[in-house]
Amino acid sequence: MDLHLFLAYPRAECSFFEDLPRFTTDAKLLSAVTAKMGGIELPARSLYVQYDKDTGNAIVLVTKSAKTWTTEIVLTIDGRKVPQEKTLADRVLVSPVPRGFDVNRIICHDLFANRVIEHNHFNDQFILELNNVDNYKYCLDKGLVKIDGTMMEIKPYALIFDPETMDIHAENWYETDMLEIKPDIMTLLHNPQQHPIFHYQWNAQNWIEQLRKLESTQ
Repeated sequence: MDLHLFLAYPRAECSFFEDLPRFTTDAKLLSAVTAKMGGIELPARSLYVQYDKDTGNAIVLVTKSAKTWTTEIVLTIDGRKVPQEKTLADRVLVSPVPRGFDVNRIICHDLFANRVIEHNHFNDQFILELNNVDNYKYCLDKGLVKIDGTMMEIKPYALIFDPETMDIHAENWYETDMLEIKPDIMTLLHNPQQHPIFHYQWNAQNWIEQLRKLESTQ
């Protein structure tokens, strides 16, 4: 614990939120929490929020002194209602699982049998929600599962996105990732399909809005 500072939140309420909108940030989360408490801005010693962009989950710590925070909370972020959860789901990713693969072979495998409560197949990723944290740790400790001669990796759950189904806009490109890309046209000429901009759907209106923003700052 050397060189580390910690802030304790005595008698705090711990709330979890899952599957938040794609472009949630700590600032948006804090704004939603503040709005839920009637616009009352609490000091840092009474409120802590953290959004995990890898999983799409968030945690909110509120001390007992915040009387406006209740046990039944629904936050509104980017127009979407996000209910409070008592715990976070225990999810793992199994991959590669190609389309057409009989996923029941995975669900009924000895490693997962009677442990799965929900599942979803996205591209070559198979999402499994397990029934408790002990089974979650057990499956992650195994790390691999072999079915019909195919070796599949077991990893902690992380958000899965298909950019080819999304319009290019400020939050996924113009005001975020684009700012970190080196302005070098040669990358477009030599291997254009590897450039992230070509993985999104073109949206002329979003481009015009960004152009107008740029003009207004000059």
